[in-house]
Amino acid sequence: MSESCTAPADVVRGYAQAKSRADMPAVLRLCHPEMVFETIAFQVVATGIDEVARQNTAFLRAFPDYEVELEYLIEAGDSVVGGGTIRATMVESLAGIESTGRSYALPFARHWRVRDGLIVRERFLFDFHQMCEQLGLSTDAAGAKFTAWRERAKAALR
Repeated sequence: MSESCTAPADVVRGYAQAKSRADMPAVLRLCHPEMVFETIAFQVVATGIDEVARQNTAFLRAFPDYEVELEYLIEAGDSVVGGGTIRATMVESLAGIESTGRSYALPFARHWRVRDGLIVRERFLFDFHQMCEQLGLSTDAAGAKFTAWRERAKAALR
């Protein structure tokens, strides 16, 4: 799928399918080495393939049944905008937040940029409060855990 003749929407579809299978090698094959992945709800930005791999691996460990249901994709040049529903069950901790064993089903929107048949940028938006509510988490407590996690990550880079 990394051939430049592959339509950006097809690359995104393959990426979403790979994430839904928790197939990290397939996910990473569709990512540009300089990929930037923003998860707006978590206020987290992963830069570069290694950081993207670490964040996705941690997320898929916490939510191994993660599923992306694409309801629409709109392609404009090298950009693809899409939305749908994400579903998952929290079975492991994430960013210091203990697993609740509960599931969520949330609407999402994403914007991808594709270059040379690879995703070079992804911006992922969903409602953090709604996710926490469905998982049985305090939004304030979960937000504080993500803040501490981000601070630890910044300190590790210094």
